[in-house]
Amino acid sequence: MSVKTGGYLRKKPSQARSQRTAERILAAARELVVNAELHEISRITTNSVAKAASISVGSLYQYFPNIESIFLALYADMVAPIQQVLREFDSSEYLCLSREEFFDEFHRAMTSRGPESEFVFALQHATKVHRQLLQAEAEHSELIAKTIAKFLRYYGSSWPEDKLERL
Repeated sequence: MSVKTGGYLRKKPSQARSQRTAERILAAARELVVNAELHEISRITTNSVAKAASISVGSLYQYFPNIESIFLALYADMVAPIQQVLREFDSSEYLCLSREEFFDEFHRAMTSRGPESEFVFALQHATKVHRQLLQAEAEHSELIAKTIAKFLRYYGSSWPEDKLERL
């Protein structure tokens, strides 16, 4: 796992040891999310993450200001491969393919790069607890919808843009 956390880190780790610490924090939080019963996700705290990462809570706060920022960083890491696929396919290299080839390749890329479903399900459940996470999910969904609508228009769909985005 690399630390691709958008702007959720308090301090961007520049040294290898600091990067490993930030990665340990995220790995511990991810493990807690995956192993928690759905009703227990709201009980995950910075203290429980620090304990699971075998660091002090003070060290955790050097990297993340609160539990929401940790969840947002996990979410950013989760959607990064999907957003990379969207960027890759929005290029002349892919848009020169036939419609069938393009969407076959696009589907293959989208389904092969995502995280395991148990983590996605657990993190989506966390959106019920953390409002900022719900907002990030909505923004990501909108990006996917607009990009796919753009691809469909490029390949000849005559449906109105708002209808394509609702698909």
